[in-house]
Amino acid sequence: MNNDILDSLDKGCVSVLIMLDLSAAFDTIDHQTILERLEQHFAITGIPRAWMTSYLSERSQTVSVEGELSLPVLMAYSVPQGSVLGPKN
Repeated sequence: MNNDILDSLDKGCVSVLIMLDLSAAFDTIDHQTILERLEQHFAITGIPRAWMTSYLSERSQTVSVEGELSLPVLMAYSVPQGSVLGPKN
Protein backbone atom coordinates (compact mmCIF):
# COMPACT_ATOMS: atom_id res chain seq x y z
CA MET A 1 0.00 0.00 0.00
CA ASN A 2 2.78 2.47 0.87
CA ASN A 3 4.43 1.83 -2.47
CA ASP A 4 1.13 2.45 -4.31
CA ILE A 5 0.76 5.80 -2.61
CA LEU A 6 4.36 6.79 -3.33
CA ASP A 7 4.02 5.74 -6.98
CA SER A 8 0.84 7.76 -7.26
CA LEU A 9 2.47 10.84 -5.73
CA ASP A 10 5.49 10.47 -8.03
CA LYS A 11 3.09 10.55 -10.99
CA GLY A 12 1.50 13.75 -9.68
CA CYS A 13 -1.77 12.06 -8.76
CA VAL A 14 -3.80 12.88 -5.70
CA SER A 15 -3.91 10.10 -3.12
CA VAL A 16 -6.29 9.64 -0.23
CA LEU A 17 -5.67 7.34 2.72
CA ILE A 18 -8.60 6.62 5.00
CA MET A 19 -7.87 4.96 8.32
CA LEU A 20 -10.61 3.69 10.60
CA ASP A 21 -10.15 2.94 14.28
CA LEU A 22 -12.85 0.39 14.92
CA SER A 23 -11.27 -1.22 17.98
CA ALA A 24 -14.14 -0.36 20.33
CA ALA A 25 -16.68 -1.64 17.83
CA PHE A 26 -14.88 -4.99 17.63
CA ASP A 27 -15.46 -5.51 21.35
CA THR A 28 -19.21 -4.85 21.37
CA ILE A 29 -20.76 -5.66 17.97
CA ASP A 30 -20.65 -9.02 16.24
CA HIS A 31 -18.49 -9.15 13.14
CA GLN A 32 -21.34 -9.65 10.66
CA THR A 33 -23.08 -6.52 11.92
CA ILE A 34 -19.87 -4.48 11.54
CA LEU A 35 -19.45 -5.71 7.96
CA GLU A 36 -23.08 -4.97 7.07
CA ARG A 37 -22.92 -1.46 8.52
CA LEU A 38 -19.66 -0.68 6.73
CA GLU A 39 -21.34 -1.64 3.46
CA GLN A 40 -24.77 -0.10 4.02
CA HIS A 41 -23.85 3.12 5.80
CA PHE A 42 -20.37 3.85 4.45
CA ALA A 43 -20.53 2.16 1.00
CA ILE A 44 -17.46 0.05 1.74
CA THR A 45 -17.68 -2.73 -0.84
CA GLY A 46 -15.47 -4.77 -3.11
CA ILE A 47 -11.83 -5.20 -2.13
CA PRO A 48 -11.98 -3.03 1.03
CA ARG A 49 -14.97 -5.03 2.32
CA ALA A 50 -13.24 -8.30 1.44
CA TRP A 51 -10.19 -7.08 3.37
CA MET A 52 -12.32 -6.33 6.44
CA THR A 53 -14.10 -9.69 6.11
CA SER A 54 -10.74 -11.45 6.01
CA TYR A 55 -9.54 -9.41 8.98
CA LEU A 56 -12.52 -10.50 11.08
CA SER A 57 -13.26 -14.02 9.86
CA GLU A 58 -12.23 -17.21 11.60
CA ARG A 59 -10.04 -15.57 14.22
CA SER A 60 -9.45 -17.61 17.33
CA GLN A 61 -7.78 -17.10 20.65
CA THR A 62 -6.02 -19.47 23.03
CA VAL A 63 -4.65 -19.04 26.53
CA SER A 64 -1.44 -20.53 27.90
CA VAL A 65 -1.29 -21.30 31.62
CA GLU A 66 1.88 -22.89 32.97
CA GLY A 67 2.77 -24.11 29.48
CA GLU A 68 -0.63 -25.71 28.85
CA LEU A 69 -2.47 -24.29 25.84
CA SER A 70 -6.27 -24.09 25.88
CA LEU A 71 -8.42 -25.15 22.97
CA PRO A 72 -8.92 -22.36 20.40
CA VAL A 73 -12.10 -20.31 20.76
CA LEU A 74 -13.55 -18.57 17.70
CA MET A 75 -13.99 -14.88 18.29
CA ALA A 76 -17.37 -13.51 17.19
CA TYR A 77 -17.06 -10.10 18.86
CA SER A 78 -13.46 -9.15 19.31
CA VAL A 79 -9.95 -9.64 17.97
CA PRO A 80 -7.01 -10.90 20.03
CA GLN A 81 -5.60 -8.04 22.09
CA GLY A 82 -2.02 -6.97 21.59
CA SER A 83 -1.78 -8.59 18.19
CA VAL A 84 -0.89 -7.09 14.86
CA LEU A 85 -3.58 -8.33 12.52
CA GLY A 86 -3.96 -8.08 8.82
CA PRO A 87 -6.09 -9.81 6.26
CA LYS A 88 -5.52 -13.52 5.83
CA ASN A 89 -6.08 -13.41 2.06
